[in-house]
Amino acid sequence: MRFSNKNKYLIIIALALGTFLVIIQRFQWVTDYPFSLYWSEGNRLYDYSIYFMADKYIANSRPVLPWFSPGRYLTWGILFLLPNTTIWLHRMWTAILGTIPAFLFGYILSVRLRFPGLTKWIFILWTFLFLSQGPIYCPLIFSACLIVGFVHERHVVRSMAITMLAGYYAGISRWIWFMAPGIWSFLVLCFETQRNSGEKNFTRINAAKIGIPLAGFAGGFIAFLQVLFSSTGTIQLHQSEPLLWYRLFPNATYFFGILPGFALTVVPLIAIVGWIFRKTYFPLNKPEQLILGFVLLCFSMLGMIVSVKIGCGADLHHFDMAFITFAMIAGYGAKEFIDWQPALVQKLPEWICIMGILAILIPVSYAVTRFHRVQVPSFKDAKNAIELIQGKIEQAQVQGEVLLMDERQLLTFGYLKNVKLVTDYEKKYLMEKAMGNNGKVFQTFYSDLAKHRFSLILSEQLSTRIKGRRRRVGEENNAWVKWVAVPLLRYYEPIWTYPNRGVGLSLQLLAPRNKSFKNKE
Repeated sequence: MRFSNKNKYLIIIALALGTFLVIIQRFQWVTDYPFSLYWSEGNRLYDYSIYFMADKYIANSRPVLPWFSPGRYLTWGILFLLPNTTIWLHRMWTAILGTIPAFLFGYILSVRLRFPGLTKWIFILWTFLFLSQGPIYCPLIFSACLIVGFVHERHVVRSMAITMLAGYYAGISRWIWFMAPGIWSFLVLCFETQRNSGEKNFTRINAAKIGIPLAGFAGGFIAFLQVLFSSTGTIQLHQSEPLLWYRLFPNATYFFGILPGFALTVVPLIAIVGWIFRKTYFPLNKPEQLILGFVLLCFSMLGMIVSVKIGCGADLHHFDMAFITFAMIAGYGAKEFIDWQPALVQKLPEWICIMGILAILIPVSYAVTRFHRVQVPSFKDAKNAIELIQGKIEQAQVQGEVLLMDERQLLTFGYLKNVKLVTDYEKKYLMEKAMGNNGKVFQTFYSDLAKHRFSLILSEQLSTRIKGRRRRVGEENNAWVKWVAVPLLRYYEPIWTYPNRGVGLSLQLLAPRNKSFKNKE
């Protein structure tokens, strides 16, 4: 079997189809519809604005983010440096951040490895689809781009500075990423320096293998300390949060299950790359091979453990560090295959051909099965709803404070005007504390509800229905019902509901009630 241009064209067509569907899926969400398009979207846009326009809110106190992840918030929120940006523009930016970084990583790695012609585009498209199976948040991909783009053993000082920057940026984006760039720099150096490590260069090369990764660890550790000692964000292991081990296997929240889903994405790749290196030249010595195996095991185990936490496990994005590492290894494996192709194609076993087909079709199939048309609700209905909400808030503010638990982006983009923001009790924050069974946090919340501190509350439509494991995110729903919905409905009652007629959630306005609400068992 020869890897002919005809085969390459067929592969490119399949990969291009999957890529097209992923891009269309991401950019379908670009709309100026004012309400949230999914559970946390609106309040996340509000979060992103805080670094740049906190002083512009009329608030009872200065808005402060409860989590210290400036790398993520600055990346998504940087457009707030521009005056009067629209919700459409920020959704466009979100779609761009969900597509371009994965392309960029594949392109930079293919240039570094000097892939020729069609092979280069095959690798770029495949890398995009492979990472989209997570999906992977862009700050981590940007950090990986810095490593594969600028780290080289011949430029130690530059490489140390870049790796330190990548480690710091990854660490302040999500503290659990703080060691990844240093590890990647070590792997890149190992893959590329073993062949030419003669006695003359031995000391210099090994000094680079030690110094450059240590710089990355230093940058990441500085970020780790910032998170650890930040007043607005602490590193919490959430020991009280349940670990839902059944989600490792097929379940209602994630159809494939965490273990089968992850295995499906990486086993064909491991088989192909392992066979290539066994038949050609493996650029890592024995200790480095052990380190590589240990890194892949740790990244995979970490992704698995985080994925079974309540609130997680709906996809594979917590395997982000493992996905990027596997993509790097795939690049170096492809390089070996290209260099040795005339010899390899003569002894290509059928099972490797099957693994190759699976490595292409699985990411493409993932893109096809995940594609669905986004139905945006009526803009006319949304406009009427905003006018009604504005009127109700104006009436309620005469009597007391108004709490926007949800839809705070309506303030960010000026859909609601002259509304005093109560910064407490934001929906995502309450949900995290509910999943952690953090009763102490809710004592003040319940006290404020009992005293009818708020004359009006805007929330998603509340339900007291308990769900089992056979329903998607059942445990998360039950935590919300227990800690938020039932207590809130005990003291407040819905006075208006905006029904969901497409994407997004139904909304409710709630006012103080006189009689206590009793949950129906």
